[in-house]
Amino acid sequence: MSADPGNRLVSGRALETTATLLACAVIIVPIYWILSNGFKSLVDVFALKWVFTPTLENFQRIFAAPFDIGQKLLNSAIVSLLAVAIAIPVATLAAYAFSRFALRGARALVLAIVFSQFIPPVVIVLPYF
Repeated sequence: MSADPGNRLVSGRALETTATLLACAVIIVPIYWILSNGFKSLVDVFALKWVFTPTLENFQRIFAAPFDIGQKLLNSAIVSLLAVAIAIPVATLAAYAFSRFALRGARALVLAIVFSQFIPPVVIVLPYF
């Protein structure tokens, strides 16, 4: 006689739940570690004993004169917003043209655009250096 199918279903779900929780831990623990180290002093980060006395010293330092990350974040935001402001209208008009008009070679062009998304940008950038 075979085992009860209900028991196999429960054990399969338990295994699936355990694997999911393990995957979540693998993702969440490094993020927690990075965030908690951001609020620690340099001595506390390298201490063998776990000590957590939160401080904002690290964040004050990166926004101060030598690093000035605030200006760099502002520059990145401006470039990103301009790129999005240009890309969305162009992509919208191109999508409309591909869907509305029967163009010769449109299918091949759409496939080329889709497949170009599979190429990592670093592959394209490396030959420039």
